[in-house]
Order: sequence, then structure tokens, then C-alpha cells
Amino acid sequence: LQWVPPLSPRRCAVSGGGGEEEVQFSSFEELASALAGLSGDPLEEFGGRVVHYRGNPGAKVVVVGEAPGATEDELGVPYVGRAGKLLDQILTAAGFDVEEDVYFTNVVKRRPPENRDPTAAELRYYSPLLLEELRLVDPWIVVCTGRFSMRTLLDVKQGITKVRGQWFPLPGLPEIHGMPMFHPSYLLRNPSRKAGSPKSLTWVDAQEIRRKFQECEAAHQVRAQHPQAAVELSQGVGPTENEAGAAPDHDEWMELDCPCSDIGGEPTSAASPPITPALATEQPGLDEQTASLDGDGEYPNSS
Repeated sequence: LQWVPPLSPRRCAVSGGGGEEEVQFSSFEELASALAGLSGDPLEEFGGRVVHYRGNPGAKVVVVGEAPGATEDELGVPYVGRAGKLLDQILTAAGFDVEEDVYFTNVVKRRPPENRDPTAAELRYYSPLLLEELRLVDPWIVVCTGRFSMRTLLDVKQGITKVRGQWFPLPGLPEIHGMPMFHPSYLLRNPSRKAGSPKSLTWVDAQEIRRKFQECEAAHQVRAQHPQAAVELSQGVGPTENEAGAAPDHDEWMELDCPCSDIGGEPTSAASPPITPALATEQPGLDEQTASLDGDGEYPNSS
């Protein structure tokens, strides 16, 4: 199977023995099979393996990175390097089961040589595959870690420090909520926990992702149980978040198994509850767990 330049978003052309044919995958399994046999793509010549996904294809939260690193290329699975482990810890602290609740993938499906940045041509080539992947997984939320993922999916031109933590629709998939977030390798190189530091801001973002997830979950339950109420909710006249059980209150957040005073110190957003000193002393710090991590195999320019 050989990919040729895409004809339109979500649809790709393939060439085989019978010539070119425009296709749209009918299932996630069909896409996965095609990616497993991918050839003719821009990075094939460098010898790296195709790295597709990790996690649950039925998850409602998708994390999209930029490209595989050295560890990912070796194992054939995304986000399993040192920065990936830190990201797992952050998401777990925010209340997610990373094996069931989250799906991890990248824009570029092979490792660029020497971990260089993906080129514009490479991003254009692989991005239609990613859009089809997202259509088939059908998440509520997409978290874009790093600037290449953000610019590819969200069409955001500003720097990630200016827009991280904000919600954007995905062009072509407007029903999905997209958020830019610092790449975890950037956090490993910026270990400060002071308010306003990258770690602090990332913890605020992780809590906002959790809040949005619960909001979407509540809306989904309303739609399933009360179709007419779902219409009213979409029009802003349905039950409030508290009535729908969407957003946890301050005390519920504090009961989460959350070592994230060490991810980020006190959040800087008024919408996010502060981390108490008691919680900080009762829970192990992520800095201690990741002190030896240097982000090897991840992208140094992801911020």
C-alpha cells in the first residue's frame, strides 16, 4: 500500500495494482491495518518503523504529539519515553486512567532522523491520516502537545505559550474540543514549580481537561436518557453543570489522588482550586519521580 498526496481532509488516495483510488476507511481496524503496511511515505527511507497509537481506541480524550522519538521508534508505541511517562503521571493525577480513558498518537507516524522537527511536507502528508484517525476514534477532546501538533490540528498561528489551556474547534471536526498544552519534554527541561511556571500552567490545563471531560460526559448522558433535554442543553436552557453532575467542586478535586503540587505548585487560574500544603506533603512529588528524566527521545523544540 502506497500513499500519495491527499485529495481532501479526512480522505486519502492510495495507489495499488489497479491504479489510484480515493478511499475513506470504514473502521479503525481498517486504518490500523493500512498504517501497519504503510510504504512510500516521506520518512520510510530513513528506516524507522510506523508508530501508530497507544491506549484505548474508544477513549474520549486523545493526546496528539508531533512524531515518535527514539524509544517510541524502538518499541513501536507512542509516548512511552521519559516525557511520555511524565505525561501519564500528569493525566493520572488529574483523574484519568491512561489505559482506558486516553488514546495517544502523533501527527507524523515515523521518527524523523536525529529527532529533527517534522518538515512542512511531512506534516501535510501525514495530517489527513490523522484527521481520519480522529474521525474514527471520535473523541470529545483532543490535547495537542507542542506547537507542530497545535498548528496542524487547530490552525493556530500564535505561540503555544499564548494559547495553551484554551479551547479551539478542530477545522473539519468542529464537534471536537481541542486544547494546546506544553509538550512534557518541555516540562522536564523547566522543572520549576513556582506559580506561572510551565509545570504550574500545565497542572491548570490538566484540571481544565478533566472539567471539560466531565462536562462532555454529562451532556452525553443527558442526550442518551433525555433527547429533548439534550436539545435544550445545547441551547443553554438545560440543567446546570452541577445538576448534570458535570464538574467536580473544590472538595472533590482535593480528594483526587493528586501529587500535582509538584507538577505545578498553586494553579494560577481562578477557575482551578489551589493545591493545599497538606496535600503537597501527603502525596509523592512528581519532581522526585522524574528527577532523572531528561526528555531523551522527545522533541527539544516542542514548546
